[in-house]
Amino acid sequence: MLTVSVTELIDFLDCRRKWTLRHQSRLQPKHRPPNLASGTVVHATIGEALGQTGHGPWLDDIAEERLLDEFAHHDDQRGQVKKYLPGVKRALAQCPAWLWEEKDWRIEDRLTMAVPLDVTGIHDWTDPTAETVELVGRPDLYRTYSIDGAESIELVEIKTTANDPLDYLLWNPQHRYYAAMLQMLHPTALITFRYLCLPTQGKYKEHSPWVFTERAFHNTMDDLQYRCHDWATALGRPAAYNQPNEGSRCKWCDFAPICTAHITGAGAGTVIQEQFTHRPPRPGGG
Repeated sequence: MLTVSVTELIDFLDCRRKWTLRHQSRLQPKHRPPNLASGTVVHATIGEALGQTGHGPWLDDIAEERLLDEFAHHDDQRGQVKKYLPGVKRALAQCPAWLWEEKDWRIEDRLTMAVPLDVTGIHDWTDPTAETVELVGRPDLYRTYSIDGAESIELVEIKTTANDPLDYLLWNPQHRYYAAMLQMLHPTALITFRYLCLPTQGKYKEHSPWVFTERAFHNTMDDLQYRCHDWATALGRPAAYNQPNEGSRCKWCDFAPICTAHITGAGAGTVIQEQFTHRPPRPGGG
């Protein structure tokens, strides 16, 4: 069975060249931009804190330790930690009370779901005989709880930006894919989800969880059926599918130097050799 992660599928939808370079050629920058450390550390600190009892003043200590790890090979390790630690602390200080009050969070727990490939109309996603792709993913956080005896699941994705959480509902199908996977595992459960936007610069915006309705579930499954079919069709033919989706987001893409080389007629191979390395596969996928 073919296997695709939620991350890879979103990269495939976002930009075919980025998908080819990141997931087919498995390239990654040799030098990670320092500002990305803040988001990584906020995620890691929250995950580590939720795995322990309480969240006292030592929360900042965890963040500082994780930043030291992030810049372990930097020439000015202490200087970088001093630069980015205030923003990380600012983000962590805005964590809402419900994050710490709720118990039994599952942290980056691996989910799997079979998605049909056949989109000719003969099969649909409810047909167990259809050829399938295994979709795998690791939501940031989710928990299962009971309300008056009814099973409920709350899904939370963490972002370290000042964006309105609603923006992510429009920009990115990530939460819908995870919600669909949880719904398939728990058919009778009520699924709710929200984005926890904790900016290192700016203020946190609270919002109530959104409900993953039956209609949203069916729409998402239909979407996944077509998306996975397109992805599987493109496998083995990256040269025919590696044209970029040019846009304003390109300036934040890891692979922008390679696209610049293509556009200007420079040697992309030289850029790859100088600025990129190959990344190993993630253990267990997802």
